[in-house]
Amino acid sequence: MHGGNAIALLERLRKSARRRAVLGGLLAWAVAAVPWTAFAIRLAGNEGLRGGPLAAILSGIWLVGLTVTGQRWVWRPWHRHGSRLVFAREVDASRGFGNLVVAAEEAARRPDRWPATDPVARELAQRLDVAAGAALAGATPRELVPLRRLRAGLATLAIGSAAAAVLLAGNPAAAARGLSRLLAPLSTDVVPAAALVAETGTAWVVAGGTVALGALDHALLPEATFAEIRFGDAAWTRLPAASTPLAGTAAEGAPATGPRRRWRAAVEDVREDFAWRFRRGAVVTGIGRVEVRQPPLLTRLSAVVQPPRYTGLPEQEVVRLPSLIEVPVGSRVRLRGTASRDLAAGWLERANRDSLPLSVSGRDVEAAMAVDRDGSFAVHLRDRDGLASRDPLTYRLAVLEDQSPFVALVRPGDDGLLPLDGRVSLLVEANDDYGLRDVRLAVVVGADGPDGGGGVGISVGPRAPEGWLALVTTAGVLRVRARAVDGHAPVLRASLELEVEAGGLDLLPGDGLGLVLEARDNREPGAGQVTRSAVLRLVLPSAADVLADQAEAAQNSRGELAEARQRGRRLEADLDRLARELLKNPVPDWARRQELEAAVERQRELQSELARVAAELQAQVERLASGQLTSERQLERASELAELLAQPQGQELADLLEKLTQEGSAVRPEEVGQALEQVAQAQKDLARRLDAALSLTQRMADEQRLEGLSALLEDMMRRQQELADLSERLSEQGAPAAEPGDRDAQPQGAELARRQEALAAELEQLQAKLEEALAAMEQARAEEAGRGQARKDDAGQEDADGSQEGQEGQEGQNGQDQKDQDQTDTSNAERNNPDTRRQAEKALRDALEKLKQQQSSGSMGKASQMLQQMDPQEAARMQQQALRDLGSLYSVLLASQQAMQSALKMEQVSSLRGLAADLLALSRRQEDLGARIPPQLQDVRNLELTRQQHRLQKATLGTRDRLAGLLEEAPNRILKLLEKIDALVESMGGSVRALEEGRAAAAREQAGRSLAEANRIVIGLLTEAQMAGGGGGGGGQQQSASEQLQELARRQAELNGATEELRRMLADRGISQEARSRMQRLGQDQAQLGRDLGRVAEQERERPAAEGKRLLGDMAELGRQMERLGGDLGDGQVDQGALQRQDRFLGRLLDARNALRQRDYSTRRESRAASRLFDTQDGGGRMDELGVGTAELPRFQRLEDVPLEYRDLVRRYFAAIDSLQRRPEVLP
Repeated sequence: MHGGNAIALLERLRKSARRRAVLGGLLAWAVAAVPWTAFAIRLAGNEGLRGGPLAAILSGIWLVGLTVTGQRWVWRPWHRHGSRLVFAREVDASRGFGNLVVAAEEAARRPDRWPATDPVARELAQRLDVAAGAALAGATPRELVPLRRLRAGLATLAIGSAAAAVLLAGNPAAAARGLSRLLAPLSTDVVPAAALVAETGTAWVVAGGTVALGALDHALLPEATFAEIRFGDAAWTRLPAASTPLAGTAAEGAPATGPRRRWRAAVEDVREDFAWRFRRGAVVTGIGRVEVRQPPLLTRLSAVVQPPRYTGLPEQEVVRLPSLIEVPVGSRVRLRGTASRDLAAGWLERANRDSLPLSVSGRDVEAAMAVDRDGSFAVHLRDRDGLASRDPLTYRLAVLEDQSPFVALVRPGDDGLLPLDGRVSLLVEANDDYGLRDVRLAVVVGADGPDGGGGVGISVGPRAPEGWLALVTTAGVLRVRARAVDGHAPVLRASLELEVEAGGLDLLPGDGLGLVLEARDNREPGAGQVTRSAVLRLVLPSAADVLADQAEAAQNSRGELAEARQRGRRLEADLDRLARELLKNPVPDWARRQELEAAVERQRELQSELARVAAELQAQVERLASGQLTSERQLERASELAELLAQPQGQELADLLEKLTQEGSAVRPEEVGQALEQVAQAQKDLARRLDAALSLTQRMADEQRLEGLSALLEDMMRRQQELADLSERLSEQGAPAAEPGDRDAQPQGAELARRQEALAAELEQLQAKLEEALAAMEQARAEEAGRGQARKDDAGQEDADGSQEGQEGQEGQNGQDQKDQDQTDTSNAERNNPDTRRQAEKALRDALEKLKQQQSSGSMGKASQMLQQMDPQEAARMQQQALRDLGSLYSVLLASQQAMQSALKMEQVSSLRGLAADLLALSRRQEDLGARIPPQLQDVRNLELTRQQHRLQKATLGTRDRLAGLLEEAPNRILKLLEKIDALVESMGGSVRALEEGRAAAAREQAGRSLAEANRIVIGLLTEAQMAGGGGGGGGQQQSASEQLQELARRQAELNGATEELRRMLADRGISQEARSRMQRLGQDQAQLGRDLGRVAEQERERPAAEGKRLLGDMAELGRQMERLGGDLGDGQVDQGALQRQDRFLGRLLDARNALRQRDYSTRRESRAASRLFDTQDGGGRMDELGVGTAELPRFQRLEDVPLEYRDLVRRYFAAIDSLQRRPEVLP
């Protein structure tokens, strides 16, 4: 078989596929060849390219590119489809015929393998041809040779052709020249005879400069000649050219005839490289090029700032230096920069025209400079071509000055006064930019100014040693202790708490103490900058001024308490009105809710106001205690007052308001009534507490008058004793002249005279204080008399009411009522008896008269004159006489004070016992009344029983009102008794209601409860009476060590006065039997005083060491000296030496008491500071349930110490309990 349909069909498919592959290859080749040819033409059309090897290479590259792409996209497809066998294989592979077409093609190509003579072979060949033809019948050239992305190829060809056309059409001459050079690369350009020849000029120009272009013309042709320039690949731009004739010149490369003229053109403000040429018609010169060179430009400038070492700041690296930078003064700045090209030199030009050379290394520059003030600089550069930088940037350096340190010395609540104890707490705030070197406290004493050179200083931070530091001044030693607020001593900032103890300074009232802080920073080199704070001036007031200020402040506080009482009453009235309205309508409207909210807010404001007043009163008493102008008793009363006013009010009203404002909450009328009842009780308690506070403050004011006067006398006696000793020493030394700078030398006569004059002035102030205290007592007595008359009138009215009610009852019961009323009147008379106050007033008046008679201020004035006249011996005698006068006055004043306190206590005790007796009588009547209540009341007339129970309730109310007048002493305990009496009154009221309603069982039960409660209250009243009486001078409670020393000092002052009087009597009348008896009694009293002092010293030795430091000096030895002096006095040795020894004894006792009070107050202050960690918090606790003051009640007392009436009451109480237990019918 030589062929068939299958082979013919295969041949047609091959030819169609071959044509299709060639067309696709031509399209792909055109896509690559068109831009490649345009690029080659444009590159070959460059005017700088001449025919020759370079053009031949470019032409060859172009041809190779065309050939390679043609072979890839055209020749290979054409050749691949030229073989029928290869095509058959591709068809089988692409169509998946399983070599069917290849077999048919082989059968046609090699018929020898399929002989026609063989019928089997012939049949197989025919079948193979038919199968191959059937397979090829469905094949198409498009499937066999798919043209992928045909549209994309056509679009790409169109775009490339358009781009090539635009590229070539932009410069047709260059396109034509490039095509000719590609086709004939070896042909050369020939310069015609009449040609233009470009002159060789400057190859570069500075940016912004002007370039002169020139061309030599070899023929004088009339055609216009102009210059052309081109930047980059842009089109040529024409410039006008001017001709200049030449005479006898020739240009290189010109014809033999030589150039005839020169064409000139100028290009100004050149900023980038360009090509140039001259043209005249078709004649074009060669292309020249001009390179633009920029001046050296600083492309980067960084800096490293090195602050001074004392600042502690790290190096700061500034990667890109801004136009303005701030650096600390004294810093060293290292500059590093990079230029745009290699440099030959560089320098910094400063504002003052000074220059600093730069270190140059290639493109890098470097410099270093110190900055001490503000300035600026510019960086100038010059490259190796001699080009200098133009308009360099200016950099400014702003110096951050090291500011002077800041220091402030603040005293919280400064009033300009130095406390009497010399303790001052100050706050120090100091800071600096880079660190503090020292904070120094300068102290100026007396009249020296802060700049007068009289001040001394000591370092207090931040590197000062810890603990107390001693500062020696002209007036003594001042102690300072600094403590960092944040726990450590920082360098940049120092916040310190400064404690100053100026108690060791010898200052007189009116002397000033100036404190100023000096802060020094750590600036180097040098000693640093110094800043001073404002001078804190503290003036030492006199003790009389302090007492006057405290009295005024206490009076203001009492006024505030009275105002608070009025506000409480107004609030109580408003709450009563609201209570009535809420009982009518338990669901209040918006206006009522607003009133409730206002009432709650008023309650809170009132409680906060009371807490503030209590804190102020306590602070006032503590200030007096720090200056030793009050006693421990006053401190305890201040604590009681603070506790009394700090008791929180109930939150019933606030809880009710919150429940009313809640959504969906229903308030029952019972809840409203209960809440309002509790609010009313709370207001009643508040009113009682305010009344108690007012009474207690008045009592404190009365006692403080005498306490302050006694403290003034003690201080004056100590100072007078010191002045007498100094005058005596001065007389023994013969008044030697002290060195001006010797601070340890004894004070001279002028200084002693100044101190004596100040003491005389204080004595006059003391006299004025005595007169004021006497006037205040007289006024208080008058007011008390008016109140007593008003109480008598009220009692008379009650007697009239009681007699009218008694006529309606039984005759026997009326007699009992009259008897009880007489007992009540008797107790009132005892309580309101003003004899005790008159006694105290009389003693105070006697002390004032004695002070006027003694004329101690005159003795002090004479002593001052003697000292000024340098007669210290006579001055010492006058001072000792003044000291004895002060001692005598001190004993009288203490006696009056003790008498007043004892009288007040006895009055309190008698009143409490009288109230207990009255209540005991009411208890007896209640017991009788309870026994008379029958088991059934339906058919019994019980009107008389009801009236009797009601009268008992009214009598109990009277007892309660009288007890409310005894709130001056132990108000917290009295308030608890009042609460119990309120419960008793309520219980009696329940009995009255039960009797009115005819409920016998309830009436008997309430009567039994009232009886038991009344007996318990009687026991409480007697217990309170015993506790009130136990604190007196002759009571069972042991006096404190301070009170014992005060009593010993009073007795010693009396002995001193008695000894002085005895000495005068012996000097006037000689010795007698009476004188001997008085000497023996005087010696015995002095010896007894020594023994008592020994016992106090023994008690002090037994005191635990943890409770504080010991007494000042050896008190046991002092007691023995007193005993020896007592023996000498008993033997008749009453002379000036004995008097001086007694004066020293008195001074030692006062010094010991002073030290003891300082110790006790310090211990109390430290204990109070520690207790602040456990202040009362919100919410109740176990202490609320147990009650306040239970720890003060004694757990056990001996039966012998209990009063007889108290023991009888207890026996009756338990007998009544036993009888009730045996009568089961009285129990419910």
